[in-house]
Amino acid sequence: MFQWGDQLRTWATPPIDLDSERTEIETDCQPLSGHRLDYLDYEGEISRGRGNVARRLAGTYCLINDQSDSFQVTLRWLQQGRTRTATVAIYRNRLPEEELWFDDKRESWRLRFSPGRYETN
Repeated sequence: MFQWGDQLRTWATPPIDLDSERTEIETDCQPLSGHRLDYLDYEGEISRGRGNVARRLAGTYCLINDQSDSFQVTLRWLQQGRTRTATVAIYRNRLPEEELWFDDKRESWRLRFSPGRYETN
């Protein structure tokens, strides 16, 4: 979730291990409609059996790109007493032609989380 004015821009993902020291995480994601700011701090079950929400990290972001088919930011957050950075790119990913059914224009979305180095505080 990213605060965007008086709403949250939100994408659903499978659980992501952000504690890992891997250099990059890439996964499918699904754009969701705008959410109320109340959800920025919410953790727990989602009504009607739609899953649950867990906060993975909290910090600030700087917008790099906001297009109809992509969204990219640089994140900064505090982890173990040190400032951490990462680039998050969310982009529309057209399925390969052999996976399309007839003239179906199905599209999937991908999220790429590329952590940077710890910064000196």
